This record gives sequence, structure tokens and C-alpha cells, in this order.
Amino acid sequence: MVDRVPITFTFLNCFLLQVMMLN
Repeated sequence: MVDRVPITFTFLNCFLLQVMMLN
């Protein structure tokens, strides 16, 4: 689970970045 946390955080960060750029 420790290795999955950074991947999830990066995925959410990328998703948020795309949403902010679209708006």
C-alpha cells in the first residue's frame, strides 16, 4: 500500500491540473 499512495496522489494531481486548465 505504501507504493500505491504516491501513484494515487500523482494521478489525482494530474486530474486536478487538467480540470483547472479546462476551466
